[in-house]
Amino acid sequence: DALSLLGTVQCKADVEGQPEFTVGIEWSEEMGCPTVTHVTLDPRAQAADVVATGKICFTPPLSPFSLCSFHTAGMSKPPIRAFYQMKDIEGSNSVKILVQLKIDDSRVNNFQYCEVLIPFNRGRIRAYSVTPSCGAVSIDETKTGLFWNVGNKFNSRNMELQLPGTIEFDEVSSPSEILRPKHDNNNQRLLNEFCVDKNSFVELRFKILDHSLSRFRLDPQSLALYPSPSSTPALSIHYEVVGKNYRIWNSRGAKPHAVLPF
Repeated sequence: DALSLLGTVQCKADVEGQPEFTVGIEWSEEMGCPTVTHVTLDPRAQAADVVATGKICFTPPLSPFSLCSFHTAGMSKPPIRAFYQMKDIEGSNSVKILVQLKIDDSRVNNFQYCEVLIPFNRGRIRAYSVTPSCGAVSIDETKTGLFWNVGNKFNSRNMELQLPGTIEFDEVSSPSEILRPKHDNNNQRLLNEFCVDKNSFVELRFKILDHSLSRFRLDPQSLALYPSPSSTPALSIHYEVVGKNYRIWNSRGAKPHAVLPF
């Protein structure tokens, strides 16, 4: 597996004038959290070693902006573990699939959305029969892939979900007849030249609310403004985890390999 965790701090200040803000950073000691290796500041923030000082000083614009971004190291496991298998049904132009998802025990079961894109490379879907343990499954507008809308929560006690099913495709006389759209109707799916025969994947998209995977935290009690206003504004902090390019490759096919740099 290849895992990477990047973070950004989005900021919006609703105050009179343009005071200088200072906010403290806390480094969570929660077990399993990857360590922040470096922080990149927006030009509106004062240059400083944020990791060493534990503070960020900045003068925010009137509109929302990205205060900083950070990279981490030491992420040992993903927030959602997944398994995907697709195999041919002998003597037919059909396949059997199995998608399994499980939330890690240390993560919260609270999503703004959770969905699985299941692209195929075998032409148009003629018929499909699937039985998701949660949510609903639909076919995309091009009829070349399925969309599993899991919903806002995993509704099983063990936080595990599965989607078994059978998909039947129209017969094609040559590979050129197989439709390979670059994007689906939601611009959320890519098919590349590697994905032929059993080489396939599903892509998981999700947003977990009120949760963070890193040790990076902002201290709500540390907010200071200069010059000081007549009343200190409230600091509202919201955390969320967004899954992108979260691909699970078919266990019966080939798959790309991550290579660490020297």
